Amino acid sequence: MEVNPRIQVEHTVTEEIFDLDLVELQLRVARGESIADLSIEAESRGSAVQLRVNAEYFGSDGQPRLSGGTITRHELPQGRGIARKVRHIWGGAQIRDTIHCCPKLLLVTSKKPLDSC
Repeated sequence: MEVNPRIQVEHTVTEEIFDLDLVELQLRVARGESIADLSIEAESRGSAVQLRVNAEYFGSDGQPRLSGGTITRHELPQGRGIARKVRHIWGGAQIRDTIHCCPKLLLVTSKKPLDSC
């Protein structure tokens, strides 16, 4: 079993479904509180999915390749269930093809369980 004491980028999915602030809880444990002290009563409130938009394309061998260029148009999604939007890209932003780039994360939620969506 892997023990990983850092917060994962996907933690926002858990936070949305269970209405928890995992960063706050982790900091409280780091300050010496026990898990029992946190009094966590988590009940699922639906489902969530996190999406990533990567600056990549697939080569002829089926393997992902880094891509780059200029973002010519950028519109933030709106509507019910759009929980979080990462805003560190914009129209006109340059994406380099020399580093692995994940310029956009989007979290979409529903009050319904995943099997009914």
